Amino acid sequence: MDWVNAQYQKISFQLSNYSNELIAIADVSGERAGVGRLVTINANALELGGMYVLKAFRKHSIARSIVKFLLSQVEGKTLYCLAFEHLQDFYKSCGFAPVTNLEHVPEKVLQKWEWCNKTYPSKTLLLIQEV
Repeated sequence: MDWVNAQYQKISFQLSNYSNELIAIADVSGERAGVGRLVTINANALELGGMYVLKAFRKHSIARSIVKFLLSQVEGKTLYCLAFEHLQDFYKSCGFAPVTNLEHVPEKVLQKWEWCNKTYPSKTLLLIQEV
């Protein structure tokens, strides 16, 4: 799994902690093309994140395939997603909507959202989906 964290290091994403994550790696003709993950927040909530497709494989619906696979692994939970603003339409097409009430968002998600908005030059949105 060193490959996963090597990709995340390149783009300054938080590294994976394999003990509480389900990681999906997209493979195209034997080459690793992209990665995404579901992070357990608590018994009722997960975070979809770490979505990254290598440049050579972009524009081939690989991110959509990763998201679709990860969503198929979840049932009866609240799913949060911290998405760069320019990807809002993509995540909306995957069933996510902006969080309208922060009252029920787990503190761990709120802290990461704040960290993302301080760390990355692109604005990060907080999205939600009931799966």
